[in-house]
Amino acid sequence: MKAATHTVGALAAGSAAIYFNGAPQAVEQDIVQAAVFIGSLMLGGLLPDICQPNSWMGRRLRATSYLVFKLVGHRTLTHSLVGTAIVFILTGLIPGLTGTVIQAGITAGVISHIFLDMLTPKGVHLFFPVRYNVRFPFGKLTGSKPGEFLIFMLLSFFFINGVWQVIG
Repeated sequence: MKAATHTVGALAAGSAAIYFNGAPQAVEQDIVQAAVFIGSLMLGGLLPDICQPNSWMGRRLRATSYLVFKLVGHRTLTHSLVGTAIVFILTGLIPGLTGTVIQAGITAGVISHIFLDMLTPKGVHLFFPVRYNVRFPFGKLTGSKPGEFLIFMLLSFFFINGVWQVIG
């Protein structure tokens, strides 16, 4: 998946989370917290690819990306339930309401990223350290430009519809 698809996927996941669970209290009361939530979603949507030096995130944090890639490989720890739990725990250490907003946004973004990569033919090592690829059986779409575009457009629709439901 491309960075744009992961970003819109994270935004769609965030709007779905707000629609089904309600927004974190701080997001409802403060435009700055809403911006923090959106930024956290986008960061979380791109964060798992820190394990890939050629990814959008990897190119910006090249040394870290190279180190993570050499230690655990691509789509392993950063694309797993263990990795998601680590991110959730670490972001939970950020104090205050802003910390809660960041934790919710980054975690939702990471989960959306993993879900989207499960649509690819390669899949992810969801149960890392067990090295078993988990993928959806209908995940052949993402290897093509039309398939990626279709997923991008569907996620964009869900995001816009979710925002409309929240503000409408």
